Amino acid sequence: MLIRLMLLWLVALAGGCARTYHWAYQYEPRPVTLSITSAPASESQPVLLTATVIGVRTPSAKEQPATVEVRMRLENQSSATASAIGGPMELRSADLKTFGAAVFSPAEALEVRPGEASQFTAYFPLSTGKVPGGHDLEGLSLQWTVGLADARFTRTFTFSRRPPRGYYDDPGPRFGFGVHYHFFQHHHHHRHRRR
Repeated sequence: MLIRLMLLWLVALAGGCARTYHWAYQYEPRPVTLSITSAPASESQPVLLTATVIGVRTPSAKEQPATVEVRMRLENQSSATASAIGGPMELRSADLKTFGAAVFSPAEALEVRPGEASQFTAYFPLSTGKVPGGHDLEGLSLQWTVGLADARFTRTFTFSRRPPRGYYDDPGPRFGFGVHYHFFQHHHHHRHRRR
């Protein structure tokens, strides 16, 4: 019985450790929305840019590096086609170190026609491929450049790290403690019954 419980505990622990996102790095505000116009506001409709930091992805078993995942949405209310990537997109940490070049998914979502909206995700690799990767992750600054009507417009989004919760406040599973507790409680109960 003890061996069986221990095996269950090890399986649960392994599942809890294989997290997609690092629990200690969450950011706010979420989301942030900024706007751009190709002419005075009274003469044109805006393009709305929204960004939110989903989290810091941990390295995967497939040797993919740790990345900061940013979800982005472009709502084109103007009369011209908007290019979601009108120039280099950069993400910097609080110590002004630049992350690696972003990988976008899906790539076909980057051209947005008038009256339409598109959402995509940008993955910025950490310098060493691991967390924190030589970066001060207390804050993030995203520089997003959009192409609109033969012009380029850049907006900067800033995010602050939310104070981390305690380890046992993390919503991930904590099976190890539960199995340990119930086993000893069960063992103690039977010892008293035998007396």
